[in-house]
Amino acid sequence: RIARIPIPEYLCKWQNACSFALMWCLILMFCVEPIVHCLFQGPAENFTRTWCRDEPWRFIYALLSTMSILLYFILMSDFTVFSTRISAFTLVCYRLVSELFLFLFAASCCTLAFACSISALRQKDENFNNSYHSFLHLSKIVLNMMSMSAYDEMEDRTPALFIAVATFIVIVCIFLMSLFVAQLSSAYQATFDDMVGYARLNRGQIVVATMPSVPEYRWESYIASLRLEHRIEFGEGDIGLAGGLQVMEPSSLNPTLQEKV
Repeated sequence: RIARIPIPEYLCKWQNACSFALMWCLILMFCVEPIVHCLFQGPAENFTRTWCRDEPWRFIYALLSTMSILLYFILMSDFTVFSTRISAFTLVCYRLVSELFLFLFAASCCTLAFACSISALRQKDENFNNSYHSFLHLSKIVLNMMSMSAYDEMEDRTPALFIAVATFIVIVCIFLMSLFVAQLSSAYQATFDDMVGYARLNRGQIVVATMPSVPEYRWESYIASLRLEHRIEFGEGDIGLAGGLQVMEPSSLNPTLQEKV
């Protein structure tokens, strides 16, 4: 429950939540489909792609299309189960997303604090004349989108503003970024040893979830092709137990020079 609102249990998994969101995006796309709206605006012979280019629903349709394509490709990440190595890498990325959000939250709080304090500073720089512009340009500094000439002009005009920005760079771009790299390294090292096992468990979970959709006749024919009721040979003339799959290997692969029995 969220704020006493019951939430279906299947939405607790992110794959099901993405599928649910994709379904609603497609439904809304059909409701605001520009071609459907254009059909009722004029004769059929005048219908072209530019017939209703000023239609207000076009922006909403484009936004829904963007969200739908993004959700579709996110759901395609399930295909990583075909490769254990890629699946393990994907699982590690999922586990490190929390560290990324912690860094973004800390950087946003520091940027907001410096933006509000710089806007209260007595300075005539138009890029930092209010909290919004200050937050925008500090974000550009974090993303390394600020030119070096802007720093030179800042140092010449308002040294106090230059000192505040330099302090912000030291705290956010150096300290927090280094801390974020250290957290990623530590979290990756802790997960690295078990990521292949997690990938195999994830593949097994998908196989178990897919089993109910397999037709019964196909499953029975597959079980019959395994011939599990036949006993398997451990060696020539050495008949073992049933219920296994025999894998052949060269006799020279694992030589035994000394009898251990």
